[in-house]
Amino acid sequence: MSPKGRIKWIRAIGRTAYDAAGQPVRFDRVTREITALKDAEEARDRAKEALMRSEKLALVGRLAATVAHEINNPLAAVTNLLYLIEQSLTDALTLGYVKMAMEEVDHRSALVLVKPSERECPDLFKCLRRGAQLAHGSQKAAHYSSQTSSCASTPATSA
Repeated sequence: MSPKGRIKWIRAIGRTAYDAAGQPVRFDRVTREITALKDAEEARDRAKEALMRSEKLALVGRLAATVAHEINNPLAAVTNLLYLIEQSLTDALTLGYVKMAMEEVDHRSALVLVKPSERECPDLFKCLRRGAQLAHGSQKAAHYSSQTSSCASTPATSA
């Protein structure tokens, strides 16, 4: 221990010399302070543990995003279909049931709402066009028609 109370690490290597009768006559040794080496090893171990914790958290985050994405896709489809049903109904009782179903779907969507990352949608216009295509397909199945147009100032991208 140092005079300041700090623990010091020492590595000692020694050898005993014996006379002809087998009696120890001398002890040769080398001691070396290795506190800095031990401190570096401890810092390395702490960094490894922090990296492992960080990787585990990142994995949990990716898993949560994947699960949310898998839940949100069918919920969006159900929401769109309920909207189309709502627009075509005239019966008040059935319309009330559809509105209740829409509220339930909205509530479930809020539970798993995840902000989309740039990896999921790197090009906003491409994503909007893809959404319009999906909506157009749903409208076509329900015998509705829609028309999309683009602004002159938007960059051309293919969907």
